[in-house]
Amino acid sequence: MTLPAKITAGLISGATAAAIFTPTDVLKIRLQADVTGTRYTGLMNALQTIYKMEGLRNGLYKGVGITILRSALLTSAQLASYDHSKHTLITQYGAKDQFLTHF
Repeated sequence: MTLPAKITAGLISGATAAAIFTPTDVLKIRLQADVTGTRYTGLMNALQTIYKMEGLRNGLYKGVGITILRSALLTSAQLASYDHSKHTLITQYGAKDQFLTHF
């Protein structure tokens, strides 16, 4: 696989993951910010309250655009650099594809 293909795969996988899991991140942040425990009684209550008060787009998917961008860029850089470096170690320097090669 070429380096541009690895970068593209990282962009797509990072963007997809962020788009799917942004609501869980919003829930986590809101629950952590409620240090007194007076706003939400638990996970399901937080989910229902945010959805009822703010809706899907402005509540659970708040900040999804920048989250997708961040995740896509980060994942593409990590995936491409890791896989390309490992491939170079194996093909040009004779390293074996074993446990230690993954570090």
